[in-house]
Amino acid sequence: MTNSLYARYMEAHRALRTHLRSCGVCTDDHLCADGQQLFRALTSLQDQYLAAQKRKRN
Repeated sequence: MTNSLYARYMEAHRALRTHLRSCGVCTDDHLCADGQQLFRALTSLQDQYLAAQKRKRN
């Protein structure tokens, strides 16, 4: 069963939050390599989700 785009977006958000809480390297101004990868995944899914919402409204 495929997760909805929203569910994947929220899971990416949770994964990044969890990582940030436990990573001793990540700060507000710097992300470690894993943090950067999680952030890129989150922002990509966020962009996709917002674009889909915009298409639905138009």
